[in-house]
Amino acid sequence: MQVFIALLAVTLQSAETRVNVDNLTVAREIISTVINAQTAGFERGDFEAYMSMWTADAKIVCGRGPKPGKFESVTAGTDIAKTRRMRISSIPKDLLKVTYENVSVNVDGDSATLDTVAQVDVGKDGDQEVVHEVYRLKKIDGKWRVLENRYWPVSRKSGGKTTTYDDKTWQRIDAAIADLAGTQPSELAAALMNAYRFPEAFVVARQDTKKNPRDAGAWVNRGWIAISAGKGDDALKSFETALSLDPDSQVPPSVAKAKKSTD
Repeated sequence: MQVFIALLAVTLQSAETRVNVDNLTVAREIISTVINAQTAGFERGDFEAYMSMWTADAKIVCGRGPKPGKFESVTAGTDIAKTRRMRISSIPKDLLKVTYENVSVNVDGDSATLDTVAQVDVGKDGDQEVVHEVYRLKKIDGKWRVLENRYWPVSRKSGGKTTTYDDKTWQRIDAAIADLAGTQPSELAAALMNAYRFPEAFVVARQDTKKNPRDAGAWVNRGWIAISAGKGDDALKSFETALSLDPDSQVPPSVAKAKKSTD
């Protein structure tokens, strides 16, 4: 049986939610687990609340669609906490606003999935990113926890220009990257990041710091790319190296604070 419910705006904005269970309390628990944790982390900077939804062996998969592909990036286990602590600490207050639409909840015993489209509005200039997300959850000790979050971009608006991601868009983006062979590593890495090819961007960033070991900017760039590629330890070490070369390097506040406490 499918039931349609509308949640309060404090939990979910502009959303119609579809569930396949009679007990709406279960659906609300699942939605609350995911969306409240995401909102706490990325809108309020509450890292502990954000981490409360994950299992110890969870993974976050970024790709180009619902099915596995060669350009996927995986952040797993302890790297979720390591990378998200740095990312969340770097988001200025009131910079992001996240809304969720087309939420679908399916429950099968102690397992569940939550499917939604998340719209992330950035700043006051109208920049926006829309991603499709699928969460797999399991009920553990009476509480719903996320085993996996798979997401992929739907569209992005930046500087007044909107990009909608489909097969033709990916083909165009990949063709442009192929034309960048032999260019500066920083330029190639940036193009790979925009193409959501994070593991490849990370390889290029490592090559850049190997070639320019005294360039603090290259280490900062490597740190941010490492976060997207799911490499928490490498990101931290890269930012720390940048600070050792230039104390004014723009690194995540959590890293800068930890570095000061050990100096």
